[in-house]
Amino acid sequence: MINLHTLGSSSQIFWIERRIFFKITERSRSVSCAISQAALEQVSNHRCAGQAEALASFVACRGRIEAAARRKFLLRYSGSRGPVNLWADDLDDRSPEGAPMMAVRLDWAEAA
Repeated sequence: MINLHTLGSSSQIFWIERRIFFKITERSRSVSCAISQAALEQVSNHRCAGQAEALASFVACRGRIEAAARRKFLLRYSGSRGPVNLWADDLDDRSPEGAPMMAVRLDWAEAA
């Protein structure tokens, strides 16, 4: 397990079994979160060859990752326990209406 203090932040991030664990603060509450390696590679547009590259990609994309974690936390069932887990489909590009881009692509296919 690698422990990394991020620049400008008092929180720690951890690499455990191809996921990065981190915390966000929402509504004055500390929320545990995790992002899969596949999701991290998607958001960073970079294949992570190991822990060091994954952690560097996380730090570089932290703002977008934390924003996705906040959205997912606010949408999940209030009784849910455990970390907010971010998977690749949680970080898909969004259309202006907020729909996942895949949904927009399906609409194009149906119109053809």
